[in-house]
Amino acid sequence: MKKSGSISVFFMMTFLLLASFILLLAEGVRARAIRQDSDRLLGNTCHFYESMYHKMLREEFKILAVDSALGQEASIEPLETAGFDYISTSQGSSFLRMAAEDLRIIDPGRLTDGNGEALIKLCAQAEAESFAVNAIEALKDKFEDVDSGKMNDDSIKESLDSGKKAEDDIKKKEEKEESGSDDNKAKNNYPKKDFGNAENPIDLGKKTMEDKSLGFYISDESNISNKSLLKKEGYILPSKREFPKAERSGVKVNLLEKTSFSLYANRILGNYLLPVDGSLSYGSEYIIAGKDSDAENLKSVIHRIILVRTAANMGSIIANPDLNIEAGSFAASIAGISANPLLVELVKAGIIASWAYVESVLDVRTLLSGGKIAPIKQSSDFTSTLVTLASVLSNGTKAKESKIGIDYKAYLDGFILAGRIKQLSGRTMDLMESRIRSEESGFYFENLLYEFDFSYSWSGKNIFLYLTEDKTGILEYNYKKTGSVSFL
Repeated sequence: MKKSGSISVFFMMTFLLLASFILLLAEGVRARAIRQDSDRLLGNTCHFYESMYHKMLREEFKILAVDSALGQEASIEPLETAGFDYISTSQGSSFLRMAAEDLRIIDPGRLTDGNGEALIKLCAQAEAESFAVNAIEALKDKFEDVDSGKMNDDSIKESLDSGKKAEDDIKKKEEKEESGSDDNKAKNNYPKKDFGNAENPIDLGKKTMEDKSLGFYISDESNISNKSLLKKEGYILPSKREFPKAERSGVKVNLLEKTSFSLYANRILGNYLLPVDGSLSYGSEYIIAGKDSDAENLKSVIHRIILVRTAANMGSIIANPDLNIEAGSFAASIAGISANPLLVELVKAGIIASWAYVESVLDVRTLLSGGKIAPIKQSSDFTSTLVTLASVLSNGTKAKESKIGIDYKAYLDGFILAGRIKQLSGRTMDLMESRIRSEESGFYFENLLYEFDFSYSWSGKNIFLYLTEDKTGILEYNYKKTGSVSFL
């Protein structure tokens, strides 16, 4: 009997040792599976959050971002709850027996952070085109003076006023002067020329600048959009709201991205020649001018193009000998042979400014009809003459088109390129939010995240070693994982 009993004790000791070894291996397999499953769950949670992009924002504006409030009040909690629910139902097999404990969003990057650079970058990504930096810089310089206010109506008006004053001084002088010999009379070097009954260009220029109606530039005003940004009581547009302080380091927009954004604006947000069915039809004009209606924005952009074209046309007239002499001859015909040459030059300057302004009106008419205009005109490119200024204005004449010129869209690109990032992003938010809120009243741009980190923890008890009454202290597993989601 003793022999039989000693075999049983030995057998039991061997069995327990073997069972402990097997259970240890099983727990090791489980521990490895838990680690692998935590990595799998991390990747799946990232994909889950990426799939939560705002659908209307993607479909209509081609950019990706997550609405952290999920259409509710401004908060990050709905996004955290959605993620926690996901990992709670995605814990793998029951063999692992792990439970989710917590999920937190860390350092959210909002599209409203900073000056809205992230929005500009996302729009540039959507456009996905690149350009030579030197060409962009050249285009940018042409429009910066207008956007900064360095170029405005004052310079044109000043030239017209100076010319008119000089003309008046000449008339007063002629009334006071008595007849004398030719030797006592001032001379000028401009050939005498008969301009018939042509209207005084300076007077015409001053009257033209007073006419600001869109019908002056567009023959069929019925084609002009009558849309306006709808403003509900208590609602403030994003460009005029105060946003939460940024929790994440900002991003920077380079010149290529800014240029791509201008192309995006024309393609996705629309303009006069390519209107869209949005809160406003002319989104590019709104980004530039910031007025409440399409008509007001179009008028403002036309005014800016007039300034650019007038400056270019004045340069062309001054640089071209034939056009310059013609302006001088007209000035001399107004002043008379007794005029002081200095006064004649002042009148000529006013005539050149008026001529350039009228020609720029014709340029705008061509641009708004889809044509192109030579950036710097030669004499053969001019449509108007000093004799025909009044008639071309009144009968709706358009400027000559140029095959190698630039079109209306290029001017919009230039003005957008010269704009400040905060202005561009803020007004873009206005357009997007107004459109989306027409269907989702709880939508706010400050809830849109372009990137964020998240961390979650999950835990589970030691199963197999616990059965062996393990004394190592490894009685449970606690895992904490951190993931990142970014659309940039």
